[in-house]
Amino acid sequence: MNIFATLSTELKRFWRGSLTKVAVLIIVLFPLIYGALYLWAYWSPTTNMGSMPVALVNEDQPATTSQGEQIDVGKQLVDNLQEDGSLGWRVVDAKTAADGVSDGDYYFSLVIPSDFSSTIAAAGTDAAAPAKLQVTYNDANSYLATTLGKSAMTKVRDSLAQQTSEQTANGLLVGINTLSDGIHQASDGSAQLADGSTQLVDGSGQLVVGMNALASGAVTLNTGAAQLATGADRLAAGTQQAKTGSAQLAAGAQTLAQGTQKTDSGAQQLSAGVQSLSQKYDGLVNEVSAANSQVQAHRDTIQRVGQDAQTLSDQLATLNGGPNTAETQAALDQAIAGLKAIQPQTDQTAQAIARLEALKTLLNSSGSWQQISGDLSAGAKTLEGLPDRLNDAQQQVVNGQDAIHKELVPGAQQLAAGTQQVNEGAQTLAQKAGELSAGVGQLNDGAQQLSDGATKLAGGTGDLVTGTNSASSGASQLNDGTQQLNDGAQELSGKLSDGAAKAPSFSDESRESNAKATADPVQVDANEHNLASALGQGFAPMFTMLALFVGGVINWLVLRPFPKRPMASNASGFRTVMAGFAPAIIMGIAQAVILFVVLQQVLGLDAQHPVWLALFMVLVSLSFLALQQMLIIVFGSAPGRVVSIILLMLQLTSAGGTYPIETTPAFFQALHPYMPGTYAIEGMRQLTVGGIDGRMTGCIGFLLGMLIVALTISSITAARQKVWNMTRLHPEIEV
Repeated sequence: MNIFATLSTELKRFWRGSLTKVAVLIIVLFPLIYGALYLWAYWSPTTNMGSMPVALVNEDQPATTSQGEQIDVGKQLVDNLQEDGSLGWRVVDAKTAADGVSDGDYYFSLVIPSDFSSTIAAAGTDAAAPAKLQVTYNDANSYLATTLGKSAMTKVRDSLAQQTSEQTANGLLVGINTLSDGIHQASDGSAQLADGSTQLVDGSGQLVVGMNALASGAVTLNTGAAQLATGADRLAAGTQQAKTGSAQLAAGAQTLAQGTQKTDSGAQQLSAGVQSLSQKYDGLVNEVSAANSQVQAHRDTIQRVGQDAQTLSDQLATLNGGPNTAETQAALDQAIAGLKAIQPQTDQTAQAIARLEALKTLLNSSGSWQQISGDLSAGAKTLEGLPDRLNDAQQQVVNGQDAIHKELVPGAQQLAAGTQQVNEGAQTLAQKAGELSAGVGQLNDGAQQLSDGATKLAGGTGDLVTGTNSASSGASQLNDGTQQLNDGAQELSGKLSDGAAKAPSFSDESRESNAKATADPVQVDANEHNLASALGQGFAPMFTMLALFVGGVINWLVLRPFPKRPMASNASGFRTVMAGFAPAIIMGIAQAVILFVVLQQVLGLDAQHPVWLALFMVLVSLSFLALQQMLIIVFGSAPGRVVSIILLMLQLTSAGGTYPIETTPAFFQALHPYMPGTYAIEGMRQLTVGGIDGRMTGCIGFLLGMLIVALTISSITAARQKVWNMTRLHPEIEV
């Protein structure tokens, strides 16, 4: 058989219709499509990382370095990152960043803490420590995004560490330069100190000369002290006379003290007597007042008795012959009884009663009636003015009481107090006079001693003045020199202190912390959510999706998408489709379960939610089977399978299973939301590494919806294909 003839015959078969021509073109371009799409999608993903959304939170506060420079490293870092554009930085707050990383809005987040600048500013001090950046990753968003993020953060850390190391070293060098300046200034101060010391030596020499002159003057002073002795002798004689007079004064003061003591005793007794007299006089006033009250109360009775006595006297005067003695006695008894009824008795009342008693006696003794009449008349007159006289007497007694209280008693008390003060003064005078006498004696002794030394002192005063003047001049120069010395010493001390304070001086612990901060000034504090344990776990969702989709393609190479027998019957389109889909369900479930068991148990996938992952893989497998069945039913056996392969290639490049979709060209980013592999990978990723959120519901909903829609379209198309035509009887392409 001619090989070329056979080749020609086979090739001519593909040129019969337009569909076969397209099939030949696709077959020829299939490797190109596969290779070109894949290479186009992943040609240089790292150069497109500027489209990856990454949260950036700046909580840093400006700080001041030990050299007084204000720095704001956080703001500088934010500006540099945004200007660099290597990642799609989004400046947000801390809560938005945390929620975005968890929900998948951001692949990871970078937080610049509030103490970032202050930590860097503390470099070269005791508080030196590495500054830390806080980064949060989430492998549930994308495993490779985390890997790329870590690589990017390493570059950020290295760049920032280089800048910080330069600043730290600069701070240390500034401290060393400051120390050098302080030492130079200290050297200048020490030179001034030397000059001052030289002047101090010169002044000290002059001081020695002056002190010699002062010594010579002291010798002269010793000679002149004799002249002072003469005056001291005269002083001693005077003090002797004063001593004699003070002794006499002490004796007289003692006598005076004894006399005033007696006077004080008498004055005290007088005061006590006047006080007693005042109290007794008060009692007399009370008695007189009481008697006067009684008399005033019986004023009418007294007047009536006086009238009766006067009447009786008149009657006695008219009597001729012997009087009626019985009647007269009765009248006298009545008058006497009336007077005695007046209480208390007074001198006038007593006199009246006495006269009436005498009259009665006269009557009894038969005396002269004329005498009786006169006595009665006198008694009546006495009784007549008795109340008024008692009032006058009471007023005089009261006046006397006022005089005693207001004048006599205070006077006696003042006299007692005065004599007591005089006595105390006299006693003090006697004591001080004795002390004066003793002091004058001591003065006399001291004056004698003064006489001995004062004479010697006087002669050398002139020379002493000259010597002290010279010493004063030398001392002044010495003071100037010492002042300069002090100024230089103070400046030296200050400069040395400043240099010491500014010089780097660290403890062992501080030196160790500065060494660490200088060697590694910036550290990244990574917090990884839903961490993938290995590279295989990170890529498992993408390869699982690929395996299940290829498994579906293999299934439909073996199984019939819609069997001919149901197509020839009166069965509905749905029943026809399900007749072909039912075996595929069993095969798809078996593929998904076996794949899950091998991944989980043999390869050690260690899924966070294994049961739900197995069920989700079954859902993915059935959805892919329904989708591929629909493509075969709609486009035909061979074209449908080709479309399935093309769809697989598109999913591999646009589902985001490897690099973040933002790193791919815009064409694949546009396809990404519509690819079933997108939702299969995202769902399996969350079930594998954890971090299930609202996106999981969307994945399940999309796959279920695709399953239902695919079966529906397949059912409608199958119902229409129950009518056979030439194209179906003789398809241009058969597989």
